[in-house]
Amino acid sequence: MNIDYSVAQALMHHSVGTVATAIEQHSCYHGRDRFGRLRLLKENEQEEIFKLLEGYYIQERIWYLENNSSEEDGEVPSDIFDCNFELPHWHFGWPKDDIPELLKNSCDSIIDSIGVDESIAEFKDKYSKRKSNLPSSEVRDEIYTKAKYTHLAIIGAFIRQCKLDINAKNVANEIALIVNQNTGWPISNKTITNILKQIPDAIERKRK
Repeated sequence: MNIDYSVAQALMHHSVGTVATAIEQHSCYHGRDRFGRLRLLKENEQEEIFKLLEGYYIQERIWYLENNSSEEDGEVPSDIFDCNFELPHWHFGWPKDDIPELLKNSCDSIIDSIGVDESIAEFKDKYSKRKSNLPSSEVRDEIYTKAKYTHLAIIGAFIRQCKLDINAKNVANEIALIVNQNTGWPISNKTITNILKQIPDAIERKRK
């Protein structure tokens, strides 16, 4: 029994949240035990793959914002997919007979197309060109920075519209109450203060 559907492959067809939920509910396999059987990860061993997924989630959110899209639109931002085959998500996964239900709608076509007995190395070769088509890390950082300044400037405009002074002593607490009352989402004064500090610079940069 081998890993026929890796976490990496699942990320090409599902949101990060869906893949994380599948792992939480069903765990996944990695390595073999002393009898040569695929080893199912224990709950306390999943942190390595979750840390990797957390990084992908941040990239996914940025992609949705920049493309004015959302998970509900049915699009999966596969252009953020990292073809670094040394990363563990290529080596964590499931055999074809034990794939989580959440992921089954995409795995059959992949397994059929690459062949159950095809090695990971052969599969890697088919997708290795994806990375060469991705923008460089410098370009991606620049895109992220521009998006960040845009979002901060928009927040600043709404704060002014609400006639709030970002330099006022209790403004963070006022904004926290507004956010909580309108969204039900609790946010700390410290988080708001850190955001407010960045707004003047962001507005100035957007004016240039």
